[in-house]
Amino acid sequence: MTEDHNYFAEGVLVSNSASKTYTKDIFPKLDHVFYRYGMTGTHFRSGDDAMAMHALLSETIYRLSPLELLQRGHLVPTHVCFVPVGSPRLRGVGRTFHGGFGTAGVHEHEDRTRMAVEAALSLHTLGRRVMVLVGTKSQGRAIQGALRQCLPLPPPAAEFEAVEFLSTDRPRRVQQGVIDSFLTSQEVKILIGTTILGEGVDLPAADALVYARGEKAEVSLTQAVYRVGTADGAKKAAIVVDFADRHHKHLLEHSLERLRLYYREPTFTLTILDDPGQLAGWAAKVP
Repeated sequence: MTEDHNYFAEGVLVSNSASKTYTKDIFPKLDHVFYRYGMTGTHFRSGDDAMAMHALLSETIYRLSPLELLQRGHLVPTHVCFVPVGSPRLRGVGRTFHGGFGTAGVHEHEDRTRMAVEAALSLHTLGRRVMVLVGTKSQGRAIQGALRQCLPLPPPAAEFEAVEFLSTDRPRRVQQGVIDSFLTSQEVKILIGTTILGEGVDLPAADALVYARGEKAEVSLTQAVYRVGTADGAKKAAIVVDFADRHHKHLLEHSLERLRLYYREPTFTLTILDDPGQLAGWAAKVP
């Protein structure tokens, strides 16, 4: 497999690439190819992405539902928990997500960061392989720093720490080493990442996700949740911890959008907590 995710499957060249890569780099070299088949875990897209995918592959031939994947043993039941953020309302912030209420209300919000740290620790204590998805590097570093203060120091010969944060600042070789350690249950116990842990990265060993990034993008959320919901070995169920942001009207709207997505999926079981202190007890009851 190459770094652009091209590989051969039973003699057929398969490419995991974006539509622009197909139209600009791949198809011009394949004039003799008549049939085009595409496979995706998120067949839906928004805006121009949806039109681009339709232009490349036309109509959907067959769709395998999450419930069928669960019945065939490719997915495990996923238990979603919404934890309330009971902070005072945000005032005087900008109107955009990243430059305003998202930065102040999610990525650099002290109470929310503390809740994400406590959620990850609770899941780790239960023996879960924990992923934490964040929206910015600063958010990831803040959560990583807080978690490292709570876990034992690694032995002198260790290559990685128990809590690692993956971002584009780290060399690709180191990134892969961190992922391999996490997958093999060695040094890395809690893995934090931005979109670098998005599409194209398989982490079947992960069975718990702290979705700290907020937002409402359906594609990225679906990919993240099913990443921990993928069946692997003796995994019986997956846990997703999300946050009910009530401290800004736009953040509340985003939380509701995520809530609707969880409700729509038949493989998900949704619980809405009244208090963050209930999380550990709830998680302990999940198989």
